Amino acid sequence: MTDDFFSPESDYQVPASASKYTKLEQGETRIRLIGEYIKGSVGWINETQKDGTLSPKPLRCKDEEAEATYAEVNLKDPVRHFWAMTIWNYNTSAVEILEITQKTVMTAIMGLNKSVDWGHPTGYDMVITKTVVGDRTTYGVQGGRKSLLEAEEVRAAFHANPLSIRKLYTNEDPWDLSDIEKPAAVEVFEKIFNDLPF
Repeated sequence: MTDDFFSPESDYQVPASASKYTKLEQGETRIRLIGEYIKGSVGWINETQKDGTLSPKPLRCKDEEAEATYAEVNLKDPVRHFWAMTIWNYNTSAVEILEITQKTVMTAIMGLNKSVDWGHPTGYDMVITKTVVGDRTTYGVQGGRKSLLEAEEVRAAFHANPLSIRKLYTNEDPWDLSDIEKPAAVEVFEKIFNDLPF
């Protein structure tokens, strides 16, 4: 049988599901900040699905709107501060949104930002390392190379599937853009992307 993917000689691997959000896996995830980034508050609610089951859904807003946003809502967990960034994920070769709620990751990125050796995080790759030992998860962040990014590959990927990260504030899909919103999203991306050091 030529298509025997159970065979010991087969190099078959189950395809990874494509996600537009970065999932930090065990080990290293190399990223580059390539577009807009935002910060705010996120709480999780249970949303009733068509079949009657409950499904967790994020409810995001700007920090200054948090008190009013969450006042009448039954949250599953406490509200957390978040960052969301438009990034290039080298591991998946895709434009994605990286949402960060881990304070250790935020603190490490701010440390790089304030460093005279690294500076603004759009100027270099970042390597986020996730380590899981038993039930304990830790994260580390290091600055990476400054010239690894293939600009035209990244530009083409964004143009093929543009996003507006600010839609997270209204709990909409950042990739669900109208014909009017798409050119505006590309224009915002190009303004930021063209200023990146390569």
